Amino acid sequence: MDRPEEVLENAGLGQDYLGQPKTQVLPGFTCDICCEDEPGLETYAMKCGHRYCVDCYRQYLAQKIKDEGEAGRIQCPKDGCNRIVDSKSLDLLVAVDLKYRYVIFDWNPNTTD
Repeated sequence: MDRPEEVLENAGLGQDYLGQPKTQVLPGFTCDICCEDEPGLETYAMKCGHRYCVDCYRQYLAQKIKDEGEAGRIQCPKDGCNRIVDSKSLDLLVAVDLKYRYVIFDWNPNTTD
């Protein structure tokens, strides 16, 4: 493979964060999912740049983990974006009670994921 970083990036598996990911409050931000635009709204974006409010990200991830049994291949909420949500982002955004379930789905070879 001549350019492994490029191959991983095109597959949605490129490295997102060297350090710890963070949420941000951006003035004038409106979430494309819930249309919330209140001042002080916490937001999050992966390397792909698709930014949503933290509440929408958390609901999206909870649905993928609890309802759909996804674990290691959860993609960015943006339609058509193939960026995979990395483990650091999951650690930041997933509720404590779901983290255990995520780890089990990701580890267990008997799950359909």
